[in-house]
Amino acid sequence: MAALLPVVLAGGSGTRLWPWASAHRPKALQPLLGEQSLLEETLARIARLPGDVRAPWILAGDDYRFAVAEKARTADLAIGRIILEPDVRGTVAAIAAAAYLALEEGFDGHLLIVPSDQHVGLDDFLEGVAIARENAASTHLVTFGVPPRFAATGYGYVEQEQPVAYSPVARFVEKPDLETAERYVADKRFLWNSGMFLFSPHAMLAVWEARDPASSAAVLDSVRHGAAERDFFLLGDRFLDAASNSIDYAVMEQADDVFVARYGSSWSDVGTWNAVGDAAGRDGDGNVIHGDAVAIDSRRSLVYAEAIRVGLLGVEDLLVAATAGGVLVAARDREQDVRRIAERLPIDFDATPVIRPWGCYRPVAHGAGFLVKVIEVNPMSALSLQQHAHRAEHWIVLRGTASVTKGERAFRLGANESTTIGREERHRLANETPDPLVMIEVQLGDLLDEADIVRFEDDYGRLPT
Repeated sequence: MAALLPVVLAGGSGTRLWPWASAHRPKALQPLLGEQSLLEETLARIARLPGDVRAPWILAGDDYRFAVAEKARTADLAIGRIILEPDVRGTVAAIAAAAYLALEEGFDGHLLIVPSDQHVGLDDFLEGVAIARENAASTHLVTFGVPPRFAATGYGYVEQEQPVAYSPVARFVEKPDLETAERYVADKRFLWNSGMFLFSPHAMLAVWEARDPASSAAVLDSVRHGAAERDFFLLGDRFLDAASNSIDYAVMEQADDVFVARYGSSWSDVGTWNAVGDAAGRDGDGNVIHGDAVAIDSRRSLVYAEAIRVGLLGVEDLLVAATAGGVLVAARDREQDVRRIAERLPIDFDATPVIRPWGCYRPVAHGAGFLVKVIEVNPMSALSLQQHAHRAEHWIVLRGTASVTKGERAFRLGANESTTIGREERHRLANETPDPLVMIEVQLGDLLDEADIVRFEDDYGRLPT
């Protein structure tokens, strides 16, 4: 049996799960079905794969590098590489980058492409991967198909030549209407397309290079001119010259040697609030209650609350999702239209902790000309030596001891002590103790984001911005 290199896709904003998922907080990094994020659950399943399985790679956007790294750190397995895309170009370019990098490193087995924003039971996952590994030849391109549990119009379908565990693909079908989907459910040859794949790097790239030589050349160049930074591999800027496309359309639907392995019926893409509710499990009234919320005399509804208390009283068939960034109230049968809300009301404030290599920060309030954050600095860690052109900052220590550099001065602050950083003043915040440092930062100015940072020294290899 060929060696296996899992490649985890950690992109995707999940706009149908607004406001819990957005461009600022990707769906895969959210704890939708328990205490762990979907990414952590995915890595935990991969850790149980038997045989010659290499340390998994993770594909993610550069903006999420530290959040992804922190989630990966908690997993019970070693991570091989975290490959960073300079910008989103669809799944085919990202997967091709991993395939080229695998070939550069001499890997000659199969890549297992695993989305990190899905849910599936462990036994179903292990069985489906085993079926593919036992049957796939080096030339096969394998997709994983799920026996449909209902007539879903939001999924693509795969038609098998024969309704068996491993079969050639007869055709791919885009999202059907309800009447067509009902026929597919009755026909055992039709499966939901799960978005998980298995193939050798050579087999996948041969199809894509023949179809889109310009994009494949750009991605190959981005790999050869990429930069290794600690646990990260940042693809070169030529990656941006690749066309944006999905692997389904650009490769799988164009190839001849395509097979489908039957995958576990517990699979869900948890791509809508109803799908989240089904995967999480409903109570006796058909409700799903997550967070600081209560439902009284209410049925068949879902409530996800974060940092906001939510109460339902005497209602039915509602979807309610609430965060500091927004509140959704929708009819259950309109779940596919939630993305229309996301398009009209993009999240401009999010209280989710933002992971950094030195710790994290969490926005707690904002308004015209000000932003308030709670900052936590890990023991024996430091932020970069930096300055800001457009804002001043006021620091107040809540717990621990802060080591502060201001211009030519260096001093310490304890609990209930504070200092102010002026515009253009070089400064650095550090925690030189074995205990966590917690403080409040109040930013005042006309530009209150990462763009107003000039770094002079940094412990984590981040280039000046």
